[in-house]
Amino acid sequence: MDPYLIGKQRGLTDVLWYSKEINASLSGLGTSEAMLREQPDVARRFLRASIKGLRYYKTHKDESVALAVRLLDQAPALASASYDLNQPLRLDEPLIDERVQRDFLELARGAERPAPGGAERGV
Repeated sequence: MDPYLIGKQRGLTDVLWYSKEINASLSGLGTSEAMLREQPDVARRFLRASIKGLRYYKTHKDESVALAVRLLDQAPALASASYDLNQPLRLDEPLIDERVQRDFLELARGAERPAPGGAERGV
């Protein structure tokens, strides 16, 4: 189930939609330096397979929605709406360019700073 779409069905209001603020996907892959050093072929094959799967997902909506319906036990209309909703978050290229990486680091640094006057940041 897509929590965002369920919330919208229940009358929740958008406060922030990330794709309008951040020019990048909000998910990714990571691994340890040891894995890259000790098993570079496994890491490389996994990355290639992941990119291949993401490209297929992006270009085959009907098959992707059907898979979500079957594996995630979603209603077809909800799975289709979820696919469409996340379209702006799917990058054309699987790697985030250097400018976007710098923007993320700056956002992270800002989130670590205490708010003026000692007030807590957040929601």
